[in-house]
Amino acid sequence: MALILSLETATEVCAVALSDGPQLLGELRIHQPQRHASLLTQLVGQLTADLQLPLQQLQAVACCAGPGSYTGLRIGVSAAKGYCLALGIPLIAVDSLLSVAAPLQPLALQLGACLLPMLDARRMEVYMAAYAADLSVLYPPAAVVVDEAVPHTLPPGPRLYCGDGLAKCQHLLQRPGDLYFPQQLSSAAGMAQLAWQHWQARQFVPLHSYSPNYLKPVRLTQPAGGQQPTSPAEENKD
Repeated sequence: MALILSLETATEVCAVALSDGPQLLGELRIHQPQRHASLLTQLVGQLTADLQLPLQQLQAVACCAGPGSYTGLRIGVSAAKGYCLALGIPLIAVDSLLSVAAPLQPLALQLGACLLPMLDARRMEVYMAAYAADLSVLYPPAAVVVDEAVPHTLPPGPRLYCGDGLAKCQHLLQRPGDLYFPQQLSSAAGMAQLAWQHWQARQFVPLHSYSPNYLKPVRLTQPAGGQQPTSPAEENKD
C-alpha cells in the first residue's frame, strides 16, 4: 500500500485527506472562501495528529491539477511541492472535475449514465467536463458559458450533473431522467481515490516544472492605487 496525502484547493472548499492505498483513513474540510493559505497546513497538521501518522511516513502527495480557482490551485500546488521536496517523495496531480465526479461513479455504473461535473467560474460560466461511467473522458475540461443550447451538445442517455457550478444553471439543464447533485462538492476524499490509481500506474508529474491547468489564461494587470498586480482569474473566481 501507499500512504498518500491529498490536498483539495481548487474551489471554496479547503480539504485534506490521508489514504493508505484504496482505503481512506480520514478527511478534514472547511468551506471558507479565501482562507486556503491560512487553513491548509493547519488541516494537514490536525489530520496527521488525529491519525497519529507523521508526515515522514508519506509516500506521495496529491494536488489539484485544475481547473478551478487560480489562487487556490497555486496554493495547493505550492504546498504539495513543498512537502514532496522536503520528504523526497513524488507529486501526483488529480483532475479537479474528475475528483468531483468520482464519488458518484457507482451510481453512474448502475444507471449507465455519464457524469457531468461543474465548477463555478463566476457569472454564467462553469468549468465542466463529461465522463463515461467508467470515468473515461467523453469531453475534456473546458470553460463553458451555460445557456439553453448547452444540453444539446452533451452526451445522450442519462446524465448525472454535480458540483458547485450546477446551482446557478440547473434550471437550464432540466431534462427527464437526468439527476442533479449540486451538493456534491469538491473533496480530498474524492481526490484520494484517483490518487491511488495514479500511484499504481506510477503517473507522477515533474516536481520542479509542474503547473496546474488553469484553463483560462492568466493575465496580470496593474490596478489603480499602486496595489500589487492581480489576475482576472483571481478576481472572477476567488
